[in-house]
Amino acid sequence: MRRAIPLFLFLLLGLVGVSIARGQVAQSFTSTEGHFKVLMPGPVQRDQKLHQSKDGTSSTEYRFYVTQEHGHVAYLVMYSDLPSAPQAGKEEATLMNIRNAIAAGTTVLSESHIDLHGTPGFDLKFRRSDGILIRVHEYLSGSRLYQLIISASEGYTAQYTDQFLESFSIF
Repeated sequence: MRRAIPLFLFLLLGLVGVSIARGQVAQSFTSTEGHFKVLMPGPVQRDQKLHQSKDGTSSTEYRFYVTQEHGHVAYLVMYSDLPSAPQAGKEEATLMNIRNAIAAGTTVLSESHIDLHGTPGFDLKFRRSDGILIRVHEYLSGSRLYQLIISASEGYTAQYTDQFLESFSIF
């Protein structure tokens, strides 16, 4: 009987461990430089990329991301600063230009204007020709463009989409 108790505890703890691993909870991630906070479903990787425009100006894109399912699912927050803030009342037009560039050559499944506590945004869901499903929330705060992107290869599901998108805040 003494052996049965430790074996039972071992099996119980093993099952609890599997349950916790499968029900992984997203963790809060804050970028003080980017002035945002979001829930990310795993360890965050970071990188940045310098973009040179045809007019000679440059901007840096900062990326914070988590990949899952051996790279078939990804959660990404990007931000970059536009050369200047759009004129008052022109934010929607700027967001539409960005939307058009993102969705070019894809099948748009849904789109709508959104608002994050007074910050104008756009919600876009589309499928690329290779079957990858992408959901984008973009926000324009002054001259800073934020993009939240979730991608999932065909046959894969991004389980944390709502939690990820709904948790995003700008400070």
